[in-house]
Amino acid sequence: MSKTWTVALSRRVGSLAQLEIGDPVLVRGRHSPLARQSGRIADITQGDVYGAYLVIFDNGLRFRYRRHELLALTSASKTHEAESTITERPLY
Repeated sequence: MSKTWTVALSRRVGSLAQLEIGDPVLVRGRHSPLARQSGRIADITQGDVYGAYLVIFDNGLRFRYRRHELLALTSASKTHEAESTITERPLY
């Protein structure tokens, strides 16, 4: 069974979505290590000088990022539950 991942629409919520250990994320920007790659939050350490969020990638690499460098990815059902005001459109 495959899951469909969509980008969380945090701009509509008005703030950055809270990230938790195990959440899938996408690295933003061009200058960050492994930019535009997706991974999972492995650890959260507030106050770490390199970034609070440790992200592990499919190839085993691990990097720390700050919150503004990450874009939360959620399953379609989780996004629908969190943002019930968004209308669903068929994907073509």
